[in-house]
Amino acid sequence: MYTLEIIASTPKDVIVAQENGADRLELVSGFSEGGLTPSLGLIEQVKKVAKIPVMVMIRPKGGNFVYSDEEIDIMERDIEVVKKIGLAGIVLGVLGTDKKVNVTALNRLLAKSTGLDITFHRVFDECSDLDHTIQTLTNLGIKRILTSGRGENSFLGLEMLNCLHKKYQHMIFMPGVGLDAENLMDFIRKTPLSKEIHLGLGVRAAKDPLKDVQGEKVLRARGVLDSLAKEWCNN
Repeated sequence: MYTLEIIASTPKDVIVAQENGADRLELVSGFSEGGLTPSLGLIEQVKKVAKIPVMVMIRPKGGNFVYSDEEIDIMERDIEVVKKIGLAGIVLGVLGTDKKVNVTALNRLLAKSTGLDITFHRVFDECSDLDHTIQTLTNLGIKRILTSGRGENSFLGLEMLNCLHKKYQHMIFMPGVGLDAENLMDFIRKTPLSKEIHLGLGVRAAKDPLKDVQGEKVLRARGVLDSLAKEWCNN
């Protein structure tokens, strides 16, 4: 009933996460910079050990999400690599200087992404007009958005998340900032339409992006989600 996605930045992260109940992974480098495109070598190594779907971050630089034509060229090539190696999907987001989706650039990237699962990442929360953004992404065939509901963390974005879930039921809004096994049950009780959950810092020691994924934290999060699923089924 609930999908648990874990951020991984090493093959060890991948193994630990999938052995402890993760359903899907987001593979990144530069986690402390918000996530960058992983290297070819890392992608190849993860393909060897992953037994669950892996979404690869497509982001060639830190900072903002406004990209030059040359940077879009790089992103196109990175997407081709993901397809060739055979991972499940990609995570991306492209804005213009007006804080609206750069449709021209995103179309270029999506043209290279046929057959891949797509997540539009948390740059969504920076968009100037969320309703227009959702309509644009819908028209482009994107069905999943990572968001904290415009809050600094998902708890602060609860009201917005609930509004988005109810208003746009065709879209998956995946909360993923400030969540961990300790607060996950409380969060989902307050956002019962959140069916996909994204954990990063919350499954690492001291919530340090430079630390490895900890199996016991993933396992506890899995247990919370399974408990809630059973609870809903019994009601």
